[in-house]
Amino acid sequence: MSTAQLSTGTGNAGTPAMRLLIDPNLETCPDFSSDEYQDIRKAFSDDATAITALTIGWTKTNDKRKLQWSAQAAEDEAARQEAESLRQEAEARAAAEAQKIADEERAEAEKKKPKLGDFNADNAPPSFVEARISAFAQRKLEKMEYVVLWPFTPTGLQEAASTAISSVEDTSSFRLGTDTNDQLTIHSGPSSATHKNMKPDEELSWHDFELGHNRFIKEIIRAHWSKLHVDALTQFFYLIDTHTLREQKHGEKILIIYAARYRLDWHRTLGTEQSFNIARINETMLHKIADEYFYKIRANEADRCDFLPSFFLCARSYNSTTLPFAMVRSEPASHNSRYAPYPSAAESQGNGSSFFRPSVAKGSVVCAICLGSHENLSKCRSKALWNGSPARCYRDQSGKLTNSRGVNICLEFQRAKGCQGSRSGPRHTHECSGCGSPNHGASGCPSRQKL
Repeated sequence: MSTAQLSTGTGNAGTPAMRLLIDPNLETCPDFSSDEYQDIRKAFSDDATAITALTIGWTKTNDKRKLQWSAQAAEDEAARQEAESLRQEAEARAAAEAQKIADEERAEAEKKKPKLGDFNADNAPPSFVEARISAFAQRKLEKMEYVVLWPFTPTGLQEAASTAISSVEDTSSFRLGTDTNDQLTIHSGPSSATHKNMKPDEELSWHDFELGHNRFIKEIIRAHWSKLHVDALTQFFYLIDTHTLREQKHGEKILIIYAARYRLDWHRTLGTEQSFNIARINETMLHKIADEYFYKIRANEADRCDFLPSFFLCARSYNSTTLPFAMVRSEPASHNSRYAPYPSAAESQGNGSSFFRPSVAKGSVVCAICLGSHENLSKCRSKALWNGSPARCYRDQSGKLTNSRGVNICLEFQRAKGCQGSRSGPRHTHECSGCGSPNHGASGCPSRQKL
């Protein structure tokens, strides 16, 4: 095989030419007069003619190979330049992509880097510096989560100020966080993430409730809560502040309980089908909350005055045949039958009322407190009706019959014969102590115990 291989060019017949591996310019003409070519020279008439012919033939072939070599070298250079160009383009694209990624990472890191805001050099310092809310409350508002009003009260603001000073050196706790590269990190921080003395809204005084919700409204505006939600909460607190229930005893406490429950439920149901307009006061639920509140007051008073054995409790029913001994008053009955907790024995005889004692008159005898039929105790201190449901009335500290709204009601009206007096005036409200109906007293109440 010759020193050439297939070339990128074509031969005379259109077939690929042999690619040259050695530069023909470096080749020298063979010595055709040597013994190596003796057999070839015999084909000619003499050696001189043979040497001349062979030399001319080799020279022509070498010249063709030189032309082929030049063309081959040109093709190789063109291919090399094209490959180099492609390589440079690929490197340029890779470098540009790497630079783009680096620029994006640098821009993202710059965004996360803390920055000082600008200030107006022409503005003088304010005449009043408002106390800052705690970081706990601030995070709650920024996340638009529910937060109680205590951090916004004067006491809560004072605690936030003292905590801000002490927490600078406080590293007694740790929390998880992320760095500028979104890598999980551990940070040291104050030992308490919330207020140590924080209390629910139901336990706030009216003074703290009022100041707290005023500051709360200011802070949710600063936290960029939507105007729709800010207006609804503003109207809600205005209706609470101006409600007529404030004029009554315990009214402010009842309003605070209502506000606490409904603000929490309003926030919990936002974005759901159960959501509602908090700026509309539910008077029915407000009265139910009042009933619950006064029921707790009655229960507490009854616990403080628990001086009778357990089998005397009015929530149970006894008659004269099942009692181990006769029940008697532990203190004298009131001489004023209208305001006495129970009618006297004399009033229960003859044509008198059959309101309490089962030993006289036909039909059931009913207690004005628990609506149960039992002997005349000195005082009924039941927290519930005879059937276990919450009692509606109780006796206040002066012994007067009082409903769940704190209004004294007429005791005479609870008797079977009723009361012929006026319906107006202190302690003369005509309503059933069991169900609140103005059409009958406890003796005619459908909820009374029937023997």
